[in-house]
Amino acid sequence: MILIVSEKNDQSTYEVMQWLKKNHVPHFRVNGEDLVNVKHLDLNKEIVLDVQGNEIDLKKVKVLWYRRGSFNFRKPVAEDYKEIVDAESKVLNNYLFKYLDTQKYCINNFLYAFVNKLYVLELAQDAGLDIPRTLITGDKQYALNFLKNETEVITKIMGSQFLIRNPGTVKMAYTEQVNDRDVNEFDDSFFPSLLQTKISKRYEIRAFYFNDRFYSMAILSQGNKRTETDYRKYDSELPNRGIPYQLPDEVENRLKTVFAKLNLNSGSADLILDQNHNYIFLEINPIGQFGMVSKPCNYHLEKILANHLITHEAGYDVTLN
Repeated sequence: MILIVSEKNDQSTYEVMQWLKKNHVPHFRVNGEDLVNVKHLDLNKEIVLDVQGNEIDLKKVKVLWYRRGSFNFRKPVAEDYKEIVDAESKVLNNYLFKYLDTQKYCINNFLYAFVNKLYVLELAQDAGLDIPRTLITGDKQYALNFLKNETEVITKIMGSQFLIRNPGTVKMAYTEQVNDRDVNEFDDSFFPSLLQTKISKRYEIRAFYFNDRFYSMAILSQGNKRTETDYRKYDSELPNRGIPYQLPDEVENRLKTVFAKLNLNSGSADLILDQNHNYIFLEINPIGQFGMVSKPCNYHLEKILANHLITHEAGYDVTLN
C-alpha cells in the first residue's frame, strides 16, 4: 500500500491519486486536517492508526509519499493543556515518521520538510553555487552600511512562507526592495531581519527535483513591474510566461549535493540567471508546488510521480500509458 500524507486542498496530490485510482493501486491519503488516533502502537511490532474511522496498519505500507502536513492527533482539551497536547503530538509524529523513514521507501518525509534558509544558503555556497550577498541584522547602522555598499537591496522572511488570513483577505509575505529611507524609519534596534543584494536578473528559474533529475522552468518575470522583484505577485491580466529550461550539468550536480545534505529526494530549487549569465541560488522548498512547473512545460510530473510510486509499491518496473 502507498501512504500519502498531504493537505486537503493540495491539487497536485489529487492529480497523482487519479493515476493511482486508474491503475487500481492500493493507497490511502491522510490529510493534515483529518483527525488521527493511535489504535495500537506496540514498539517495533505493530502500529495501527485510526484515521476518521479507517484503520491503517503501517506495517502494510510499502511506500510513503510525504507531500505536506502531519498526523493530526489534536483533541478538544482545556486551554491549560493545549501546549502539552501539542508537545505530545510532536513526539508521536516524530516517532511515526522516523519509523516510516527507516522501514519504508519514502519520497520525502516530515522529518526533513522544514529547512533553515540560512543553513541552506551556506550549504549551497559550500557546494560551489553562487548566492546573493546576505546580511542578518537588527541594528540600524549595520543595515544602513549594507545599503550604502550595495546598488539595490531586498528583504524577505527567513522562515517558511506564511499566510495571514482575515475575513475576506489573505496576506502573504513577499520579497520586497528596501532603501535607506525605509531603514531610517526603523528604531536603532529592531527584530533581526534578512537583507540581500538585489540581483539584476534575466529571468528566474524554478527547478523541481525528483528521482535524481531536475525539471526546470524559466519564469520571464523581469518585464513586468509587478513581478520583477517577486514573481509570486501574480499578474492575472499579464501573466508571466514559463518555458522549459535546461540547467547546466555543473549547476545540477551542485544542487544535487545540497539536496543530499538535506536528506531530500524531492523538492523545488529557486535560482536567478543574472545579466552576466551567472546562476544565483536563492533557496530550496521541500514542499513547494510542482504543478506550476508541470503544466506550462508539459512535463507531466503527476504521471511521472505516480509511475514511481507504483513501481516501488509493486516491486518491479511499471510504465503508465
